[in-house]
Amino acid sequence: MPSTAIIGAGALGGSLATHLRSKGCSVLLAGTANHPGMIPEVNAHQNKIKSNGTEYSVQTGGVTQAATKDHIFITVPSSGWEGVINSLARFDLNGKTLIVVPGGGFTAMLLAKWPQNKQKPYRIMELDTSPYAVRRGNGNIISIKDTKKTIAAACALTPASDNFKQIAAQFFPLELEWLGSPMEILMRRTGLPSHALASLAYQTQIDANQQPYFYRTCVSHVTPQIATLEAEIRAICQAWGISFEPLLSITNKRYGTNDSTFKELVETLPAYYQIRAPKGPLKNHRYVQEDMKGIAVLYFQLAQKAGVNTPTLRYIIERGSALADEDFMRTGWRLSEFGIGSNWEMHHIKGRLNGSI
Repeated sequence: MPSTAIIGAGALGGSLATHLRSKGCSVLLAGTANHPGMIPEVNAHQNKIKSNGTEYSVQTGGVTQAATKDHIFITVPSSGWEGVINSLARFDLNGKTLIVVPGGGFTAMLLAKWPQNKQKPYRIMELDTSPYAVRRGNGNIISIKDTKKTIAAACALTPASDNFKQIAAQFFPLELEWLGSPMEILMRRTGLPSHALASLAYQTQIDANQQPYFYRTCVSHVTPQIATLEAEIRAICQAWGISFEPLLSITNKRYGTNDSTFKELVETLPAYYQIRAPKGPLKNHRYVQEDMKGIAVLYFQLAQKAGVNTPTLRYIIERGSALADEDFMRTGWRLSEFGIGSNWEMHHIKGRLNGSI
């Protein structure tokens, strides 16, 4: 089995580590400089992670050790991508594959930040979401309550060969749906509509730490607005020549359900049923700092470049900016963050987001 490393030692990284160990892979789990995650607890328990009653031995280390492995998983939040890229850029990654869980924009960011005198990775694989519906970490203990049925993946720099697809299938506890390009992964960031609109609608309750049921109450309440935002995202995809799949269809496939409306799905899906809204303040949560500041701003920039009107996206960005007391239009995921100049034509921008420029 190929050697593997995971950069990002939170609940997602720990969950993947236990799956990889169950498949016979050697695993090095690496924290980052500012976020060691579960590394201290794993070290204190003789390099063992316990998942659903079974113990697995892993190696621990940092980015330096991770860069020596054949396949390097990156499970840090998107707000931490730049730091990981800068750390990896100290090394030649010739022949290495980076696997970003979840991805959507990572390849373009790496190409913008990578020094010319260092060898880029051989391949980058980006996934559209985490394999796990619910996972929790406490010390060196991982609790996985539900696994999705399928998630989407796409490769950049080097296409996914049949041999690589067979290897990748062993890395995840579910079926992989292969898409044609990383930009398709980017446009499937399905958390944005639900997370952003529901959290903004329930900001008062979140900031008061009331923690209503997030999906069956908060998200259910804003399904008409989600449909409006989804129509805007569909229009962006059409303008850029990117395939679009409705949120209901994607979610039904992920969870093996057959609900007829998105409202029905979020009100009845077992994986969502007990999930509570986050504790406040909302302005510090990833729904604001990643979904609104990151993905919403990038979508809005793509819409502007293509001449697509997106008032719901603008509303999300303006509300998020007011919450954070920060102008996300200036500090968020602008095209310039991906090395894209203001005078680039659409086909050049698409090439950068797909890793070909």
